[in-house]
Formats: sequence, structure tokens, C-alpha cells
Amino acid sequence: MKSKRIILTLGVPFSLLVLILMAIGWLALQRMEHENRVADSIFNTQWEQQQLAEQAVRYSSLNNRIAMEVFLLDDPEEIKTRIIQREQNTVTISALLAQIEKLGLDPGEEQELFQRIVSTRAPFLASYQNAVDLDFNEHRAKDAKTLIAHDTLPKLVTYHDAWLAFTDLQVRQVVDAIALRHANYSRTRRLFVFQVALATFFAAALAVFATRKMTTEIELREFAEDELKNVNSGLEQRVLQRTLALENLTRDLRVEVLERKLAEEEYKKARDSAEAASRVKSQFLANMSHEIRTPMNGIMGLTNLLLETSLDQDQREQLNLVKFSAESLQTVINDILDLSKIESGKLEIDPIDFNLRDSLGDTLRTLGVRALEKGLELSIDIPVGVPDALVGDPGRIRQIIVNLVGNAIKFTHRGEVIVRVEMESKAADSAVLHFIVSDTGIGIPADKQALIFEPFSQADGSMTREYGGTGLGLSISSRLVELMGGRIWVESEVDQGSRFHFTVRLAIQQAPAKSLLRVSPNSLKDVRVLVAVDNLANRQVLVNMLSSWQMQPIAVEDGAHALAALEAGKVQSKFQLLILDAQMPDMDGFRLAQEIAADPEYRAAVVLMLTSAGIRGDAARCRDLGIAAYLTQPLKQSDLYEAILIAMGNTPSENTPRSLITRHSVRENQRALTPS
Repeated sequence: MKSKRIILTLGVPFSLLVLILMAIGWLALQRMEHENRVADSIFNTQWEQQQLAEQAVRYSSLNNRIAMEVFLLDDPEEIKTRIIQREQNTVTISALLAQIEKLGLDPGEEQELFQRIVSTRAPFLASYQNAVDLDFNEHRAKDAKTLIAHDTLPKLVTYHDAWLAFTDLQVRQVVDAIALRHANYSRTRRLFVFQVALATFFAAALAVFATRKMTTEIELREFAEDELKNVNSGLEQRVLQRTLALENLTRDLRVEVLERKLAEEEYKKARDSAEAASRVKSQFLANMSHEIRTPMNGIMGLTNLLLETSLDQDQREQLNLVKFSAESLQTVINDILDLSKIESGKLEIDPIDFNLRDSLGDTLRTLGVRALEKGLELSIDIPVGVPDALVGDPGRIRQIIVNLVGNAIKFTHRGEVIVRVEMESKAADSAVLHFIVSDTGIGIPADKQALIFEPFSQADGSMTREYGGTGLGLSISSRLVELMGGRIWVESEVDQGSRFHFTVRLAIQQAPAKSLLRVSPNSLKDVRVLVAVDNLANRQVLVNMLSSWQMQPIAVEDGAHALAALEAGKVQSKFQLLILDAQMPDMDGFRLAQEIAADPEYRAAVVLMLTSAGIRGDAARCRDLGIAAYLTQPLKQSDLYEAILIAMGNTPSENTPRSLITRHSVRENQRALTPS
């Protein structure tokens, strides 16, 4: 009975104690499982966000490499493939960002860093797209590279810094989640061990049973903890590797940017050097043109003046030989200077209104004497459908025709030379004309036909000895045809003759050409003329020419003496015509023309500019200064005479600017001029 009472007395409290301990143990287990679930949820969320962020950084790094490759590749298809791949990666990054945001972001630092990624990504993508548009749509590669270097790359660094900060926070949060889980587990385990100790003290059997169960649970938890430590160690290693990779990529980008800047500086130096060399070459060309043509003008002018004096037969023949030699030398000089201008990009096409049939007729009449001397028939064929009133550079077309027809006459011993013009195509405001020069001469071998358009080349070296010539005519003609939007080629067979073809695009006159008036030759009598030319021989030639037309010339050697003569003329009798040399020492002709234009008493004076160089832009300067004529030396007496008559007969009004008279507009307008 007593034992039963003891058992009952101890059993009931013990049982209650066991029940309480069991309840506490069960609650502890539930709490431990709850803490583990919470910790697992936090860990899994942070882990998934970290994995998504790592993928986004990887795609972003791939995009950055592709962005640089696009500006380094030359193959358009490969560039297009890279751009498509980058756009796909950009879409993937946007999707990853959306997934990260969908998983939920903690308010505060995590939310701010995520917003920083989004805010820095948009400017970077916009800057990069602007660079792509500049390079591939607007073809402004230099501006695109400058934008990449100064705008896109800094925004890229800011964008990557945002990603690094976000991923670092993700790593810290994963580590914090692991630590929280470990702390919760440790706290719960300590409580449970305490409860088990009590249960063991009061109930060994129940304690043994509970201890066995808890030991198993502890082993599982410790195993899980070890696994988490291993995962954490691997994660930290991957983060470290990714950080090192990003640092290497950033360093490579900075090195590449530096190399690009150095390359741009070298390019600028090379460009500046090339521009300086081009300026030196242009100045040398202008000086050589002036230095060569100035004495040539004196030789030819004085020769013409001597031929107009009383001479015996031998003297006249010798002077004619001098004149022929000077003209031949002038042709060679003009060819060489034209070739130099073409190669340096300084040759201009000067379009004016002209009549095709009259221009070609005049040109062939000058060549007819040579054809007649060789017993050749020279003819021209222009069908009715070919337009006549055109806008172009008839002087350059004449130069091509003279070259081709001159060669045809030179290499043809019997038969004929025919010039034919056909219309290849026609639009509302322009036409492409096809010129054909045919001959029955010696022909050109097939393997030499491409060579003849090269400078200083002829089909056979012996031709230079037998027929003469520099081998520049066809090369210059080829370049002139290209400048006028056409092409040139040849069809030929040995001993069967040749057919030279070339095309040019010319505008069609939309309104009748304005007729220029010409004063009567008698109007030149007693006209006071100021001649400002630095070369003594050329001054003498001009004075003799002007005096032969009963004009009153005063010649000076430079701009300072010209201004002094103009001042003196205000007191005595004003000069009505001023002939200026464009290349004079100290003060050139254009500077002198500016000084004259600024003087209200000489604004109405007619100014003619003479040049030995023909530099690009001179014609535009003449128009701006109101200069009436711009003529190239050596001068023909007839060209100067016509230019003076036209310039004196066409005074500009307030609403109508003066028409600039050039080396060929004198000849082209000569037929349309009517005496006033």
C-alpha cells in the first residue's frame, strides 16, 4: 500500500513533470522547426536573388565586351550579329531584374541599391545606343568613338559599380541568413539540452528516448550546418572570382580607352601633318605656276608684238618658230600644272551657260588646219535630239576634245577623224552626253589600252620619239571626265583605228541664257587704264596691247604704287579700267582690290584680275569683290580684248550683280554679244 502510495505520490507529479517536460520539448521542437523554416525561407530568397544577380552581371559583362567589339570589327554581318546578341542579352537582363524585384526587396539599403542599378542602367544604354546610331546610321565614326570614350564608358563604370554594391549586399545577406539560422538553432538546442537534462534527472527512460531522438536531429542539423558552411565557402569563392573578373574587365576597358585616346592623338598629328604638307604643296604649286607662266606670258606677248612689226621673211619665220615653241611649252606646262592640281584636289569645274554645237564647232575649226595639212577629213556629227543649251564647263570639255582629236590627227596618216555626240540619258534638268572620237589611225594594242590613261604613259615608248607628247593628255582627260560625273574608255585594233568614248553629265538651261553686251571698240579710245603687274616684260606687253587699242595705260610694279596712282588720278583724271596681277609681292591683287572697293570714288571702276596659278576659290573671291574678269596667263591678245569690251559693256545694277568673265566665258559668249 505504501509503495503504491509512494508510487502514486511520486508517479503523479513525475508523470505531470514528464508531461510538462514533453510539452516543453515538443514546443521547443516546433519552435526550432519554425525558426529553421524562417531561416530557410530567408536563406533561399537571398540565395535565389544572389544567383539572379550573378546571372545579370554575367550577361552585362558579355554585353560590355560585345559593345567594345562592335566598334572594333569591320565585317558588317558580324557587327549585326553582335548587336542582335547584345539586344537579346539586354532583354534577358531586364527579365532578371524583374525576377529579383518580384522576389521582394527589403526596404532601405537593398531597395536603394536595386533602384541605383535601374537608374544607372538606362543612361548607359541610351549613351551606347547614341554611339551606335552615330557610327552605323549617321556614319560619324569619330563622334561615336568620342561619345564612347567620354560618356558611355563612365556611365558603364557607374552601372557596374551599382551591380557590385548590390551583389556584395546579397552576399552579406546570405551570410547574415546563415548566421541567423545558426544562432536560432544554437539557442533552441541549448534550451532543448537543458530540458533534456531535467528530463534525464527526473525520468531517465524518457530522457534516454528523447536524447536518442534529439541526437539524431542534432546530427542531421550539424550535417546541414556543415553543408551550409561548404555552400557559403563556395559562394564566397565564386563572388571573389567574379569580382576579380570584373576588375580585370574594367582594367582592360581603361587600357583600351587609353590606347584609343593615344591612337586618336596620333591620328590628329598625322592629319595635321598631312594638311600642312597639302598647304605647302598648294603654295608651291601656286608659286611655280606664277614663276613659270609669268615669263612665258612675257615671251609670248613680246613675240606677238614683234610679229606685228615690219620683219623680213627669215625674221618672221624665226619668230613664228619661237611662238610655236612657246605654245608647245605652254601646253606641256599647263598639262603638268593641271595634273598637279588634280592630284592635290585643287582643280575646279566652272559651270556656265554655253551652246554645245557652237562650242564644238569653234574647237574643231582650230584643229581643222592640222587635219588639212595631213590630208585628213575632220567632221562632227550631233543628232537633232541632243540638247544644245547646256550648263557646264565648256573649257574643260574643249580641253578633252582637243586632246582626243589632237591625238587622233597625230596618229592617223590617212582617212578621217569623226567626232559624234549622242544622248545617253536625259532627265528633267540634266542630260548625260556620250562623246565618241573615231579615227582610222594606227590603233592601240589590247594589252596597252588601260596603260594609256596613266600619267606619262603611251602605248609604245617609241611613240614619244616619233610623235612627241608628254603622255599626260589622256590622264588629265580621264580625271576631268570623272570630275564631270562621267567615265572614259577606248575601243581599238592595231592598224584599224581607235574609238575613244567619254560621258559627262550636264545641266540643261531652264531659261534662255542672258546676253552680255559689248561696247564698241571705238569706246576704248582715251580710256585711262591702271596696270599693276610686278613683271617688267608682262607690263610692257600689256602697255603695248592697250596702247594699240588707243587706250591710255599707266603701269606700276606693286600695290603701293597702284594706290598712289589712284590717289593722283582723283586730282587729274580717274582711271576707268584697272588690270591687277593676283600674285604681287607685299600686297597681292586681291588685297589691292579690297582697298579699291573700299574707296567710294573707285567702286564703279572696272577691275580685271590676271593670275598665273588659278587657285581654287579665286573665282569666288572675285565675285565677292565685284571683279569683272578673271583671266589666266599667258594671255591671248584677242581674249584680253574681248574681256575688256564685255566688262566695259556690262555695268551691274543694284539688283543684278556683275557676271564674272572667265577664261572660257569670253569665247562662249562671243557669238551672243551685240555691240552697244
